[in-house]
Amino acid sequence: MKKFHFKLDALLRVRKERENVARQDLSVARQDLQEHLEYMGKLENEGQAVEDAMRFNKNAKIDAADLAIHRQYMEVLKVRISHQQDKVMESKNVVEGKRQVVTQAMQERKVIEKLKEKQYAKWRSEVESAEKAFFDEQGTMRYFKDKR
Repeated sequence: MKKFHFKLDALLRVRKERENVARQDLSVARQDLQEHLEYMGKLENEGQAVEDAMRFNKNAKIDAADLAIHRQYMEVLKVRISHQQDKVMESKNVVEGKRQVVTQAMQERKVIEKLKEKQYAKWRSEVESAEKAFFDEQGTMRYFKDKR
């Protein structure tokens, strides 16, 4: 009997490739999110370090100019942190969108794989039936040959 041939193998390969590309895109988006989170953490740590330095130097004499510079710097830092939080949220949305694309691609691939499994099982059943019929015929022929 002839070998199993799945007519939609090319489509299955395309779906697998599409899933792989979607996974790579998701990986890039996650890496981008991680970079934004790390930068935001760096900004927050910097702000905390400046606040700690000001608290530590409370006993030292601080003039009004230094205090004004400190406040301005902290305001700029807060704005930068706010902008970075926006970027983090945007990156999270991108990651979620990419995750949905991967999920969709996986489902599309699995549908074709399931179809392939069903067709293979059907083919296997037909092969087994044909083999059984062949051996039954061989047995019948041998029986009649021996009976003569």
